[in-house]
Amino acid sequence: MAKKRYLFLLPLIPLPPLPLYTPTIHHSLKQKTSTANQPQTAKSRTIAVRLVSMALTGYYKTLMRPRIHRPLSMLKYDPVVRKKVLFLEQKRGGK
Repeated sequence: MAKKRYLFLLPLIPLPPLPLYTPTIHHSLKQKTSTANQPQTAKSRTIAVRLVSMALTGYYKTLMRPRIHRPLSMLKYDPVVRKKVLFLEQKRGGK
């Protein structure tokens, strides 16, 4: 047998009027400002670069070089092939 459902109509109660002023928002509840308005931090003068062996042995050397210099390329000893080979710069993968 189906249950009987009762619907009660409540009388409408008038709401109090809204205040004419806007309450102040606490500083912790304010929206966060975007990072575009904040000053940026200075870049480092040096960057870490990886010199990869052109003998394709997978051997590499990691060096720090000034940011303003051109990319490094130099002859260095590769212990895998036991010879001096050309090493070319490959930037280190960062963020």
